[in-house]
Amino acid sequence: MPADFTAKLAVLGSRECAEYYRCSLTAVTRWRSESGILPHKRAMPFSHPQRRAILCVETGMVFASQGHAARWLNNVGYVGAAASTISTAIGEDRRAYGCSWKHVDVSPAREAV
Repeated sequence: MPADFTAKLAVLGSRECAEYYRCSLTAVTRWRSESGILPHKRAMPFSHPQRRAILCVETGMVFASQGHAARWLNNVGYVGAAASTISTAIGEDRRAYGCSWKHVDVSPAREAV
């Protein structure tokens, strides 16, 4: 184990130490345990992409996509209902297939920190 390992580890981190000392990450992990430094838990990158769904205002039904809404409409009697027509209706703020359509946010709520 290099003499300045613990100082470099605090600044660089394990992967960068492996590159700095030109050794494997396994060697750096072994050096960490030999020096009594506990492995740290790294937070995995996590994002909450905005998820939008389609709402039929009159019925209150929410669909995951225009395609799901079109398939439901085909099942209830609007033969030939198309996702593109629903998408156009949303963009132009007009009715299609007897319903007003709009996007709604269904992303998981984030708590304030």
